[in-house]
This record gives sequence, C-alpha cells and structure tokens, in this order.
Amino acid sequence: VALPLLGATVKVVECLDGEIYAGGDFTNASGDFNADGIAHFTGTGWEAVGAGFDIPTSVETMLVEPTGIYAGGPFYYNNGNERQLNRIAHWSPSRWTDLGISLNASVYAVAISGGNLYLGGAFTDAGSPGNDYLIFWDGSTWHPASPGGPVYALEPYGEGVLVGGDFVDANQD
Repeated sequence: VALPLLGATVKVVECLDGEIYAGGDFTNASGDFNADGIAHFTGTGWEAVGAGFDIPTSVETMLVEPTGIYAGGPFYYNNGNERQLNRIAHWSPSRWTDLGISLNASVYAVAISGGNLYLGGAFTDAGSPGNDYLIFWDGSTWHPASPGGPVYALEPYGEGVLVGGDFVDANQD
C-alpha cells in the first residue's frame, strides 16, 4: 500500500486493527495544522492525533494498543502548549496525558510486558536515583532497570523485555 508522503522523516509506523499511525519529524501532515510528529491515516490522507506535539515535534517511538497510544521523543509539550508531557505521553480517546514522570532526555523505546510499561531512552534523571535509561511502571510506581547506557530498542519477551542499546554490562546493580 502506497501512503501519501508526510514531508519529513518517519521514524515509526504502528498498526492496530487496520488503523495506521506514523511518528517522526514531520509537521502539518496532509495540510493538517495539528498533525505534528504523529498522524493517523484515514484511508485518503493523514490527520492529527489530538493536538500533536510542539517543537521539537519528533516522535521517536510509539506503541499502539487497544486502550490508546504511547508516544515518546524529545517533545516537552503538545501543540499549543496545552499540556506538559515531559517526553512521554499517552493518547486515550480524546487527549494526550502525561505519565506522571519528568524525563530529561528522549524516550526511544516503549513496550508493555508482564503487565508493566517499559520506557527506554537517553534520560539520566527520571525522578529518582538509578532511574537512568530504562524504567518500568508496575501500575503504581516507577522502578529502575538501568542497563548502564542509552536504550534504543525494547521487545516484549516472556514477562520482561529484551533490551537493545549502547551499554557494555547490563547486569549492573
């Protein structure tokens, strides 16, 4: 299937139940002023997912699941500075919400496994000591799982995740 161009780099494409979403460095996809960083394909063109993201607009990672969309990247606010999102956001039926954590650098990977939400990236301050590069949410608390360097890929595996990134020893304490 050939889709209309988005006019800039697409970094991630996700599908769920035939619905196609794209994330990347683009702005104003298909002329939609709010389709910045993330867009949904309607069958004929691209449309905004909510208000999109403010500069930097880039979406580096995305996870589309039945309850909504998780998007991560260097963005700090959604378009119009309506909400502070702190580099990771969740879309549920009508708006973007933050995840209750402030990160100091990009999120490059997101995954759900074993009932936990995992975030990987270049961040070195996620609210608590040791919350560097890889953290997970168990439904009530963020926990550290740092491999000792930036995380660029996460893949659910059993009750945990496989982790790819720029680190030497993933068995650090």
